[in-house]
Amino acid sequence: MGINIQLRSILDQLIDDNIKNARNFKLMAKIFKPFVGSEDDFAFGSIIEEIVSSFSMIFVLINKRSIKEEELIEVYNIIMSRAEEIYSVLSD
Repeated sequence: MGINIQLRSILDQLIDDNIKNARNFKLMAKIFKPFVGSEDDFAFGSIIEEIVSSFSMIFVLINKRSIKEEELIEVYNIIMSRAEEIYSVLSD
């Protein structure tokens, strides 16, 4: 089925919002520093999980069904296309 224009816009907004809130993820990474190897990697993973979880919840609310594997892969690919942008804000 694929991700429609409305959902793509929502996904892009989630990515943008999480980039703007990167300092919150960096703070969380500092708190968990004794348990992780890299603060930036921890924060990056946390941002990605926040985006995927939020999008999945929105997807279910809009479509009244769970996201299919092919749709989830599309979401991952969209996020991956912006991964460098996401990671770069963590080193600021």
